[in-house]
Amino acid sequence: MPRQNTTISVSAKPLKALWSADLEDYVNDIAFSPDAARLVTAAANSKVTIFDTQTGQEIYSHNSHELGALVAEWSYDGTFLATAGQDGKVRILHGETFQLLTELDHGADWVEHLTWAPAQRKLLTGAGKTARLWNLDDLSVEEFPKHESTITGVQWVPGSKDSFATACYGGVRFWQIGKSEPKRHLKWKGSLLNLCFSPGGKVVACGCQDGAVHFWTLPNGVDLEMSGYPTKVRELAWDYQGRYLATGGSDQPTIWDFSGKGPEGSKPTMLSGHESFVSFLSYQPRGTVLASGGFDGRVFLWNPPKQKAPAGHASLNSPVSKLRWSPDGKVLVSGLATGEIHLWSIP
Repeated sequence: MPRQNTTISVSAKPLKALWSADLEDYVNDIAFSPDAARLVTAAANSKVTIFDTQTGQEIYSHNSHELGALVAEWSYDGTFLATAGQDGKVRILHGETFQLLTELDHGADWVEHLTWAPAQRKLLTGAGKTARLWNLDDLSVEEFPKHESTITGVQWVPGSKDSFATACYGGVRFWQIGKSEPKRHLKWKGSLLNLCFSPGGKVVACGCQDGAVHFWTLPNGVDLEMSGYPTKVRELAWDYQGRYLATGGSDQPTIWDFSGKGPEGSKPTMLSGHESFVSFLSYQPRGTVLASGGFDGRVFLWNPPKQKAPAGHASLNSPVSKLRWSPDGKVLVSGLATGEIHLWSIP
């Protein structure tokens, strides 16, 4: 059980709770609708549940994906809601009525990644070694050549309408819609666990299996590595200006400054408060506040690098599996390994 009420957590202001709910199993994903009026959750018990953000009322619940629901995301304008899971299926719902519009099949592979194209009715998915692009206008599908290992990250290139990147063992590939081969391959002989572009697209960072963060500056492709983490680095988060990169991989969120000459040879800011490894990191949209969750069941708010002490905290009864901000940055939601979700009001 997580320890509670240490000197650090008592000195920080408790977060203001709005409401909570119990999904009864591990929370794999959480997402707000673009207008923040709805909140969708995907849980390991196969359920996809939608709540009214203001009241906490459950307005939709369905056992959508056998073996487990893994990811959920609204389209850029809220017209569609996509969910995916261990059954290899992607379900497209109407964003307001939640009527099932169509179901996409990825075969036997778990669908662990999905992301809507910016300002387009196109959905990019990653399952196993395969990436696919689904066009919701005519239900056509474009499949890209199989990767040599399981895809661990999929993201649209910032500022581009037709380019995306994928990560897996061996590096990061850049793809263009309509092209069967990657237009660029940033090679790295190691196991990359995720993919995270800076907001302006000047840096792409990846956490590594061997306790490091590898990143490339763009467009020149110069690569650097920040190593020495005590465990694999699954947690990455950029601030909205693309200056600071927060990383997990230990019991201390670590902040790297990419301004000026960048982080090479510099000393990062270390934030102390968690009593076990960090499990999730998320920066406030258009703000400076960093939220961290840990396997100790704690949620902290930080304002680095100006302040190293936490500005807010909550102590929960289970490891934190997910953190999400509302689009306006005024609400933070946490998902737990036991299935609980908690919403907090952020002034």
